Amino acid sequence: MSFLGLDDRERGTSVENSQTPEVQAAEEKAVIQQADSIFIFSVISVLFCCIGGLIASYFAYQGKQDANVGNVLGAEHNIRLAKGWMIAAFIIGTLGIIGKLSERR
Repeated sequence: MSFLGLDDRERGTSVENSQTPEVQAAEEKAVIQQADSIFIFSVISVLFCCIGGLIASYFAYQGKQDANVGNVLGAEHNIRLAKGWMIAAFIIGTLGIIGKLSERR
């Protein structure tokens, strides 16, 4: 099962030991790039919903740190949490903006 494009690998069925070093390096590079982009979007989500955006930024930062030290599974887990909080922050903020705009009419 995947959530927002990431595989569920925390179940102990990791196949990292059977991967070649080239595959592992490519996967780490992809996770680092994803962590960087999620971190940027999570900081933007702070403008929509302060609490949700800050939580998303925290998890995105943790994912970025895990990716930089090579902990791919930890990075993917934290990126997944950051995405969830970031989406929630965007939705809550958008609903708040719509609510404020509808009050003015």
